[in-house]
Amino acid sequence: MVAVKVDDGEDVVGRIVRDCCGGEGGLPVFQDTVLEVIRAIQRPYSSASDVSRAILRDQGFTAKVLRLVNSAFYNPGGEVINTISRAVVMLGLDMIRSVTTGLAFVETFQRHHPAVDMKKLVADSFVAATMAREFASAMGGAELEAVYVEALLYNLGPMAVAYSMPHKYATVRRLMERGGMEAEQAQVRVLGLPFSKVGLAVGREMNLPETILETMAVSPVSAGAPRTRREKMAAVSALANAITANLSGVGTAAGLDTLMERLSAVAGIPAEKGEALIESAYLKVRELAEPLSIEVGKFRPVSPPAQEDSVTLRTTVLRKVGAGFEAPPCDDGAAAAGGSDGAAAVRDEPDAAVKMRYLQDISQLIFEKQELSVIFNTIIEGLHRAVGFERVILLLCDGGKRRIVGRYGLGVEKGKAVRDMVIENDPRANIFGRAFRDRSPVLVADTGDAAYRRLVPHALRRLLAPAAFAISPIHSRGSVIGFFYADRASTGRPISPDLYQAFLHFTLQGNIALDHLMARRR
Repeated sequence: MVAVKVDDGEDVVGRIVRDCCGGEGGLPVFQDTVLEVIRAIQRPYSSASDVSRAILRDQGFTAKVLRLVNSAFYNPGGEVINTISRAVVMLGLDMIRSVTTGLAFVETFQRHHPAVDMKKLVADSFVAATMAREFASAMGGAELEAVYVEALLYNLGPMAVAYSMPHKYATVRRLMERGGMEAEQAQVRVLGLPFSKVGLAVGREMNLPETILETMAVSPVSAGAPRTRREKMAAVSALANAITANLSGVGTAAGLDTLMERLSAVAGIPAEKGEALIESAYLKVRELAEPLSIEVGKFRPVSPPAQEDSVTLRTTVLRKVGAGFEAPPCDDGAAAAGGSDGAAAVRDEPDAAVKMRYLQDISQLIFEKQELSVIFNTIIEGLHRAVGFERVILLLCDGGKRRIVGRYGLGVEKGKAVRDMVIENDPRANIFGRAFRDRSPVLVADTGDAAYRRLVPHALRRLLAPAAFAISPIHSRGSVIGFFYADRASTGRPISPDLYQAFLHFTLQGNIALDHLMARRR
């Protein structure tokens, strides 16, 4: 295909891909966080702990995920979810993929431009995703969350154009609204190619899964009937987006009739049933307004034209949905636990209420006999987010227990610290060896103190330079398998008695979990 140029001669697709995927102005939340979550879920041997760790890489994102999973939309049962590990266990990997992808979608397209209502575009994508899930459920599908994500990302092309070239996007809209042009005709007139091709290019640059890219390439009015289950689900995602576009912007009664006929042919959903599912989707998606910080009105379709025949399906749907938006949405979603949308709070003393919620979650995970890695993840999450340690690391002994090696961590410079943390297990040489021998936790209140100076491992002093730190061996029946480590990073803030006591409360749960595991294996 011949490259289409913009005014300054640059390739259109190349510029949009660069704006969306490259450099400081790109989409870091989408690129770094949610893609790692999606990849973790798709790995053949992925576990709940792998997915939790992917989310916990970004503390601001973590808080927002917790807020979203406690909304009525994703958690209609109302049981408060305090930790990411608990969220993954309770909601399942597919639902977590929906939550993280949806949140990243909102985070991604926050750039404001007077020519484009980005929040409306994002809201319409959530409407379409919810509608697609309603259609798939009516078909008896088990792929509800996969369909949700595919429908949510279906309009990545229009979103990317609006984000990168808002004036050109606005021109396309004017040609459709005032000139009566079909969407693709207007897109080609202004941009030289349809938005869908832009979406595919951006999606490939983001390394989105092939199933999502395949769905993005599907036309809602493609000739012929889809044969396989996979093709039907892709068609449903495309149709949900087309129906949403019809109801939320430039659309006609005849256009909606055509789409509903296509829905009936593809999914076996008659018009009357389809109408009810559309109304249900609009009413359900209102519950996302508050946790996503998008005004409820952005999810609402247009008002029915006064001159339109009142007996058309489109007018009927618009009137019913509009009336539904006049009623207040349910407000039974719990606020996310663990603080604000920002990173983990830096505290001199642990928050007792938040700490208790985390400890309750850990106890529940132990009772449910969850895998040890999930429980350890939750302990680390709690020490960082609830107790307030700036840096927390899980270290495990190697096979011969001659070395203690960093495995996973949260907080300041965690990546390098975990990768490079290798400590010899020698009670004569360092504090870790002594704690291993004595099976006892240790608080090093001042690493410059003469009593500890020679016992602080060189790797720890070189890599982390903590002013103070605490360690606790993970052990059961006389056998130590590793350590929990926590410090105040390089702030120089002391570890108070209350902070250390909270550290002991959390790390004790790791030993209890290991005891339970060893007892089950006897």
